[in-house]
Amino acid sequence: MLHNPTESDYRKWISPAQSFELASLGGYTSVGLQDKLGSLEKNKIADLVLFDLTSDLSMLPKTDPLGQLAWGSPKNVVDYVWIDGYTVVKNKSLVHVDLEKFKKVIREKQPNFSYMPRKSELAESLEAKYRNVLSIDNNNNNNN
Repeated sequence: MLHNPTESDYRKWISPAQSFELASLGGYTSVGLQDKLGSLEKNKIADLVLFDLTSDLSMLPKTDPLGQLAWGSPKNVVDYVWIDGYTVVKNKSLVHVDLEKFKKVIREKQPNFSYMPRKSELAESLEAKYRNVLSIDNNNNNNN
């Protein structure tokens, strides 16, 4: 969830518990909805995520699961998600989305960036300087 902190002293980083509070209650507090959302309490709308802490090697050893979720890069650990009582992820799969169809649509709609001309003279100038420093042929700068 969190990575690339700008402070080099890890003791000054926010704690995993603080990061989860910011990700849940903090967002709703910032828009004045903390009385309706953001924590599991009676009469509040709840979203809930169930993590599978056994399926990913990045979650081992289980010394600090919250820390590993916050600071690590766990893959495929979201097992279930409920939004306002409705299941949207079940057994690590989206319930109401055909993922393969979605990927196909995205691929079809995606522009081919490798053939898009540069529109920034500054970017071209910087790239030329970069290529010069690295002794890369400037004549091939559009053949990425």
